[in-house]
Amino acid sequence: MKASDRPCEQYEESVCLLVAGALPESEKPAIEQHLAVCFACRNYHAELVSMATPLMNWEKDFAHVEPSPAAVRRWEQAIENADKPARVLSTTASRQNWRDWLRDLIWPHRRAWAGMVALWLVLGGINFGLVNSQPRTVAHRNASSLPMMQALEEQRRLLAELILTGNDQPTEPPRRDVPRPRSEILTRWKVS
Repeated sequence: MKASDRPCEQYEESVCLLVAGALPESEKPAIEQHLAVCFACRNYHAELVSMATPLMNWEKDFAHVEPSPAAVRRWEQAIENADKPARVLSTTASRQNWRDWLRDLIWPHRRAWAGMVALWLVLGGINFGLVNSQPRTVAHRNASSLPMMQALEEQRRLLAELILTGNDQPTEPPRRDVPRPRSEILTRWKVS
């Protein structure tokens, strides 16, 4: 900001000190004279006085407020225990802390947690039912239906050819099985 934007900037600190009662006596007449002629500084002074007056009278306003005996005991215990090393919690205290934590976490939202448990039980039952209904061994599955099994059989066949031929002539690479359209696949119906 330019100096011309705030012509009374030099007086702001002195006005603050005047309100706080910390302005030296030698400077008071100059500030009071400026306040008499400057409207902006008078408003600033009035605003500071309105904010500072309640703070200056806090002792009178809160003289009737006394801490409760329980609060005084807690403060005394905190001060006494401040220099003592921290104790290791006993197992009963740690269990109590654990119970308190669970009570604070679960009890206010017990319906939501019960819904989550029910949902997990239903999903677990569905998953268990699906796992037991499908055979898990390769012997039960048709080996030709698995592309991995086809690739394994082809690798075994190539290995057997390389071992049995014994010559160093390169063999032709294996052909990829191109799937046929469904119209060309022969279906065999079993009638039992």
